[in-house]
Amino acid sequence: MTTPTGPYICSDAACAMNADNIRGKGKTEYQGIFVDKNGNRRQIFHYHFGSTYATNNIGEFSGLVHLMHWAETNNYQGDLYCDSKTAISWVKKG
Repeated sequence: MTTPTGPYICSDAACAMNADNIRGKGKTEYQGIFVDKNGNRRQIFHYHFGSTYATNNIGEFSGLVHLMHWAETNNYQGDLYCDSKTAISWVKKG
């Protein structure tokens, strides 16, 4: 996978594992970032699952869906980027 050059929007997720971890679940969050042609970054959204535990794949998928929704509602016509092959495959499956 190659690293994109701006401008583009991207999403990424994180899942914090802990002692309560059950089957790879943990406190999960994701964010969307706009990267301009100079590499400057601006957060366009952030979501935390709160007390609900989720897997990193669920976070990545949710972030990608949120990113696509953001692009559509903001009439964004540029590139979208996600580093999760699993999330991308789930979106492609519909």
